[in-house]
Amino acid sequence: MSQQEIYIKQLFDSALQYHQANQLMQASHLYQQILQIQPDHAESLHWLGMVAFQTQQYKTGIELLHRAIKYNPHDAIYYTHLAKILAAENRLSEAIGYHQKALQMKPQDAGILNDLGTCFHELEQWEMAAQCFRQSVDIEANNAKVHNNLANTLVKLDKIDEAITHYQTAITLMPSLAGAYAGLGDALFHLGQIDESIALCLQAIQLEPSLPNGYQNLGIALARKGQLKEALSVYEQALALDFNAAMTHFNKAVAFLSLGQFKQAWQEHIWRHSIPKRDIPTELHYFKMIMQQKTLHKKRILLIKEQGLGDELFFLRFAPFLHAKGAQLIYECGHKLQPLLNRQKIFKQVVLSQQEIKQPIDYKLYIGDLPLITSAFSSISTPFPLSLSVLPNRLAAMRTQLAQLGPPPYLGFTWRAGTQQKQWAMKRSLYKEVDLSQLASILMSIPATLLILQRHPQPDEINQLKGLCQQPVHDLSHLNEDLEDMLALLSLLDSYVGVSNTNMHLLAGLGKTAHVLIPFPADWRWLYESSESPWFPGFSLYHQTSNFDWSSALEQLAKNLQMNRVIN
Repeated sequence: MSQQEIYIKQLFDSALQYHQANQLMQASHLYQQILQIQPDHAESLHWLGMVAFQTQQYKTGIELLHRAIKYNPHDAIYYTHLAKILAAENRLSEAIGYHQKALQMKPQDAGILNDLGTCFHELEQWEMAAQCFRQSVDIEANNAKVHNNLANTLVKLDKIDEAITHYQTAITLMPSLAGAYAGLGDALFHLGQIDESIALCLQAIQLEPSLPNGYQNLGIALARKGQLKEALSVYEQALALDFNAAMTHFNKAVAFLSLGQFKQAWQEHIWRHSIPKRDIPTELHYFKMIMQQKTLHKKRILLIKEQGLGDELFFLRFAPFLHAKGAQLIYECGHKLQPLLNRQKIFKQVVLSQQEIKQPIDYKLYIGDLPLITSAFSSISTPFPLSLSVLPNRLAAMRTQLAQLGPPPYLGFTWRAGTQQKQWAMKRSLYKEVDLSQLASILMSIPATLLILQRHPQPDEINQLKGLCQQPVHDLSHLNEDLEDMLALLSLLDSYVGVSNTNMHLLAGLGKTAHVLIPFPADWRWLYESSESPWFPGFSLYHQTSNFDWSSALEQLAKNLQMNRVIN
C-alpha cells in the first residue's frame, strides 16, 4: 500500500468516526479532502452523499450517489441509499428501480425488501407492497417494524383479520412500537370495535406523544361514537404535530359541519384538495384569485362537479350567489343531471365535457369550494336548495302511470344508499341502510299506494317486501336511471320515506319534504342528533340510536305517518 493510500485510509476512517458520531461537518470536510486527492473514491462519494441526505440536500446527495455508482457499480448499498434519497424527493418510481437493482445483487436482503415495499405503499400499489413485506418477514421474522408495515398495507387491501395478526406480532416483538398500537386501533375500528380502538389509540399516544397518526385515529373513533367535540380537540392535537395533514383538516370540517359550525367547517373543507391521490388537483390558483375579486361582472367561471349526484345538487345551491354578482357560470356535470340543469337560468352553459366550451374561461372552481367562496359575497350560511322544475309532458305521463297503479295517497320509499360497505364502521358515512323487515312493518299499516324507489334493489328484496307489506307494492326503481321521470314522480308523491339519497335532494329542489331515516352517526347534512336540518327545511328526521337501534326512530315514524301526516 502506497503512502497516499495509507493517508487516504486514515482520513476515511476518521471521517467515518465523525459520521457515526453525527459530527457531519467534520465528516464532510474529510470526505471532500479525500476526493480532492482521489476524485473516484467511491466510498467517500457514497458517504458524502449520505451527509447531504441527512442535511436534506437531496439533489446533491443524488448526484454524489450517481458518481459513486459510476466508479463502483457492484455494491448494493449504493443503490439502496440512492433509492432512499430519491424517495425523500418523492421520486418513488425511480427509487423502486434502484431498490430492485440492489435486490438483484442481494435477493435475500430483508431490509431492501422492506424499503421497496415502503415505496410501493407510498404509491398505493398495495399488492406489490404486501408482496415485498411478506418476503421480508419470511427472511427476518423477528422484525417488528416490517410486521407493522405489512399490517398497514393489509388494512388497505381490506384484509383486516390478517392485518390484526401482524399488528399483534409487532407488539409482541416490540411492546414500545406505538405505531403498531395505533394501526391495530384502526384495524379494530374497521371491524366496529370502537371502544377497543379508542383504548389502543390512547395507548399509542401514551407510548409516543408525538405520533400524529395516533391522534388522527383516535379522533376518527371518537367521532364514530358521536363524541364530536372531543374528536375536534384530538384533531387539533394531531395538527399541532403535523399541520399539513390534509385528511385531519378534512375530518375537522366534517365534525364542524355535523355540529352546525359552518364558518369553521368550510375553511377546513378546502384542505380536501391536498388529500393524496384525490382526483381534485392541489392547485388553488383560481380559488385564491376569485376570493380577491371585488366584482365578478361578466367573469366566466367554470364550475366542475365532484363526488355524487346528491353532492352536486347540494353544493350547487351556493352557485346563485356568484350569478348574482354578475358571473357567467358554466357547469361541467354528468349526463343524468344535464337535462335538469339546462333549465336553470343561473347557468350560461351546462356541458358534459370542457371540450364543448368554445370561449375562454376566466376561472375554474370545484363546486365543493362554493360555500367558502360565496361567504366572501354573502352572509347567508345556509342557502335554500337549488330550485328544480318538472317537464309538463313527463308530469302528465307520470300522472297516468300512477293512476294505473292505484289511488292516492302515493308513498315512495327506499332503504339503502351510498357506497357498498366492506368494513361497515369505516365506510359508515358513505353507506346508509335500514332493516327492510323493520321498515316494512311500518309501511304495511299505512293506507297508501306503496312505490319502491330503491336504486338497484335485489330481486329477493322485492319479493320479501310484497310478502311483508301484505298489500300491493309497485317497483319503480328503474326511474332512478332517468332523473326527469324521477323528478316528475317525486312531484306527485304524497310522502317519501327513506335513507338519505339523491332523491332527497331532488325533493328539496321541488320544495317538497320527506321522512329521513338517519343511521348513527348522522351524515353531516342532517346534523348530529338534530331534529331538523337547516339544509333541508321541513324534512322530518329519525335518528338511529348510538347502539345502532332503529326501534325508537321507526316508532316515531309510524306515529307521524298514522297521524294524517302521510301527505307532506
